Amino acid sequence: MQQAKVTEIVSALSSLAETAKFPMLNEIAGKFKQLNEEAKANFALYEIGNLGAVERNMLPLLEKVVDRIIVETHAERGMIILVNESNDPEIEIARNSEKRPIERPLEEISAYAVQRVLNQRCSICVPDIEKDPQLRKRKSVARLSLLAVVGVPIMIENKILGLIYLDNRSYRHIFDMKTVHFIEKVAEQIALAVDKLRTQRALECRNASLEGMLRENYKFEPFIGHHPTIIRIMDLVAKVAATDATVLIEGDTGTGKELVARALHFNSNRANRELVAINCGALPENLLESELFGHKKGAFTGATADKKGKFEFANNGTIFLDEVSEMEPRLQVKLLRILQSGEYNPVGSERLQRCDVRVIAATNQDLRQLVAEGRFRNDLYYRLNIVRLSVPRLVERKSDIMILANFFLEQFKKKLKRPNLHFGRSTEHYLNNYEFPGNVRELENIVERAAILAHDDEILPIDLSEEIQTSYRIEGLSLDFRSLSFRDAKARIVNEFERAYLIHALTESGGIIRQAARYADMDVKNFHNKITRLGINIKDFK
Repeated sequence: MQQAKVTEIVSALSSLAETAKFPMLNEIAGKFKQLNEEAKANFALYEIGNLGAVERNMLPLLEKVVDRIIVETHAERGMIILVNESNDPEIEIARNSEKRPIERPLEEISAYAVQRVLNQRCSICVPDIEKDPQLRKRKSVARLSLLAVVGVPIMIENKILGLIYLDNRSYRHIFDMKTVHFIEKVAEQIALAVDKLRTQRALECRNASLEGMLRENYKFEPFIGHHPTIIRIMDLVAKVAATDATVLIEGDTGTGKELVARALHFNSNRANRELVAINCGALPENLLESELFGHKKGAFTGATADKKGKFEFANNGTIFLDEVSEMEPRLQVKLLRILQSGEYNPVGSERLQRCDVRVIAATNQDLRQLVAEGRFRNDLYYRLNIVRLSVPRLVERKSDIMILANFFLEQFKKKLKRPNLHFGRSTEHYLNNYEFPGNVRELENIVERAAILAHDDEILPIDLSEEIQTSYRIEGLSLDFRSLSFRDAKARIVNEFERAYLIHALTESGGIIRQAARYADMDVKNFHNKITRLGINIKDFK
């Protein structure tokens, strides 16, 4: 039953009870009112539970939860306070009734009330602070003119993670035990999200600490970005660089496999010797054999003199075999022999030569699949695969996209003598939402093109490649119609079109809803309702 209808019924029953002097009607009206309040609370809990399906990122999710709590409880301010590793409270989310963040939140709470919840490990409800002898004498309470406070612990398996804090400076008795019960249920719902956020924060701290140590002690200048996968690669490189172990680097084209090979070499005991790189897929078999192993004069037509091969040049150093999956079976046998004994024959020579070379190989294919298909030797695969490193695609480390883009832009600003070039906010959104099939190399090319084409100092979406602009325009509008009815397919297409269009409008307006609504020729309230329904986070555009 809709809330408005229930309110009408309660009002009608109360009026009738007063007119007819029939007290039982008042009792019935009271029960209707109680049912209405319970329904409202349950619906609010249901919607808070559904926020997790719309918002995957923990911080925006918890902000929405606090905003909803404030609306439901009529609080003036609401906060989520977490306990750090030292058991000290730290304010994570602080919001006011206008759905805005609170500046300097540490100065805006009753620290005593917070500590009381944490120490007692149970909820507190103070409807009127004047009647609480311990709270009313606190300086912070007087300074903030607090009238009512609620605090509810957030716990998992008897472990306290933090608390939900509410207060009000305008009204006494705004909170009661119904408020506490409601917030306790909310605390149960968000406990897993809070625990995930704390774990994520702890991991970020450990990653930052590890990254700082690695960058300080090793040569990792080419590694740009802070994504956990990049830090894991740096950590593994640091562990194996000083050994002579053969390393197999896997990753799509353009992900930076050669950068990993260089890091392995320049952090090794062979750093002052040669690093020789060759792309095995760039040469036909006969030329590749000569390039790798050298040849003797007269070995084949055009061999007018002896020639040293890459393995001889790399002696006591490192050789990087890029796209090793393209090597023909006959050459795979010769490579296997070098890995086993360090011996090889130059083309046209019967005399064995020896070399001491560390081999680093790279591929953009699945060697295990090639082995299963009989296109790559099983014994060579296991020789190469002593240590395997997988370099992620750029789309798998999206948080590094703008870090890399700005790194490349700095280089092109110097080259083009345009020191004030910068990315516009809408351009950043385009870049962050592109899949980058060419990975980091494609991003570098896109930034160079944009830096050259930018008319003014601000790089706009129109300066980006046509692939990015086209992809952004049709993002998410492809469906497998075989699995959908006409009605479902139409609904899905309309839904995804609305999402793509509203994201575009917000991007063009810099996240200002009123301007975005005007751009879309829509009513502001209708625009806001649609982006809420579609799970679009306005903060992504500011």
